[in-house]
Amino acid sequence: MKRHLAAVAVLAAALTLSGCVTGTVKGAAVQTATTRDLETTTVRANNHDLNFIEQMRPLLRDTVTLGEQLLGSPGIDPAVRELAQASMNREQDEIVRLNALLEQWKKIDEGNGEASTILPETGSKGVSPSEDLTEATGTERARLYLSILRGRLELMITLSERQLEMGQSETLKDQVDVMVTLKHDRIDRIDELLASLS
Repeated sequence: MKRHLAAVAVLAAALTLSGCVTGTVKGAAVQTATTRDLETTTVRANNHDLNFIEQMRPLLRDTVTLGEQLLGSPGIDPAVRELAQASMNREQDEIVRLNALLEQWKKIDEGNGEASTILPETGSKGVSPSEDLTEATGTERARLYLSILRGRLELMITLSERQLEMGQSETLKDQVDVMVTLKHDRIDRIDELLASLS
């Protein structure tokens, strides 16, 4: 119950934050070779937390790119367009919040007089969706988008469940709780849309 209430608070804060953030989201890549934990009286994170963010951000960025491809296509069902836009907004918000947490940890490192474990980003490590939708049009393109999105959401849920089990940052865990719930909800909506497009 405590975790649920905290997750709701994180979601409310995220919605507030998303209204204040504009422009292109840029982040940092995480150097995971270190075995040292980040620690203060209020923040504690381990390598599982850092690995989670390193793996999650490219998936989130590529999901946004996939949605942009769909929204630029003619003949797409309005309900699918609505889902794509909502998904893009959510993924961009998650990127902002993960980057903010990394920046907080970076400042903790620097405040302790230690070399930061967080390095400037060198590029996406995710799977590029650039060829996924190119050959499909109309309803076929919408169905393909929904299927690809569903698979990526399942992968992100798997990564999230691993973080909840092995991660250490309670702040991140609260964010991940919200992410998992919303991604399950989106999968349910995708299944409804796929059935309607049959």
